[in-house]
Amino acid sequence: MITGVMQASDSTCWTLIQAAASGDAQGRDHIARRYEPPVRAYFRSRWKTSAGSEHADDGVQEVFLECFKEGGALEKIASARAGGFRAFLQAVARNVALRIEERRAKALGRRSDESRDLDRLATDQSGPEAAFDRSWATEMVKEAARLMDRLAQSQGEAARRRVELLTLRFYDGLAIREIATLWNVAPARLHHDYALARQEFQRCLTRTVAFHQPDEPDLVEAECRRLIQLLAAP
Repeated sequence: MITGVMQASDSTCWTLIQAAASGDAQGRDHIARRYEPPVRAYFRSRWKTSAGSEHADDGVQEVFLECFKEGGALEKIASARAGGFRAFLQAVARNVALRIEERRAKALGRRSDESRDLDRLATDQSGPEAAFDRSWATEMVKEAARLMDRLAQSQGEAARRRVELLTLRFYDGLAIREIATLWNVAPARLHHDYALARQEFQRCLTRTVAFHQPDEPDLVEAECRRLIQLLAAP
């Protein structure tokens, strides 16, 4: 069974971010936990072949310090920024990476433009920006799954069963016919339930993406497709 609960609220990510920027401890903790995976993925990819790969933890910490400090990044962010909070957070990670690389270069007596060479690699499809985006997509899909599970708990046994069906199909890799045998139900009925479960998950994913891009409603559907394509890519 997919477990976990997405925090239910009428707020958007900007509400959460504004609270964190104003010093709300709970908001800051939530942002750090919620968005740490893609930030870490960015640094691990950027520094995977460099002597500074062991500094990924420092990079993650510095990103959130940059966000939370007085006069920091969160206080300057514009909610209408193209790409929503994802684009903003990726830009902060990139700036922090450049700063850390320049500090390391100076400490080792190297040219500071070596960090610029690394930055030029960041747009490669297998580079740190791609790693950030894949991790972001994974977290958004997980969040949508948690939301679907939470909603199913109040909708009865049939809804909970559809969540379990998606879990068996995607997480355990079972074919519909295998699940039908396992549950002793007709495959045709299970195919119908599976189609319904996919529709329910799509609505949850749309809601999750809309939370993070509240000022770009026309782009939500396209962003959902982009996330799925990122996870489907080899």
